[in-house]
Amino acid sequence: MKEEYVSALWEGNKLADDRKRSIAEILEMLTGISSASFYQRNLRMNQVDFCTLLLEESDRSLSVYDSRTTAIGPCIGA
Repeated sequence: MKEEYVSALWEGNKLADDRKRSIAEILEMLTGISSASFYQRNLRMNQVDFCTLLLEESDRSLSVYDSRTTAIGPCIGA
């Protein structure tokens, strides 16, 4: 998976749509964050988005600096 993901990031906008969707689905299985979120972000996820989206269903977010703590609502920038 690592080599496939790095290769996909390297291809950027030239990446075939079906391959992009496939990798987004794998990332969803690994993280629990929807494949649509990865797809919309071109398979890239910044720290604030990750902390917000990971617990989005429970309307909580992870702390950017200490994942043992959560907050109500979206993560506020790092």
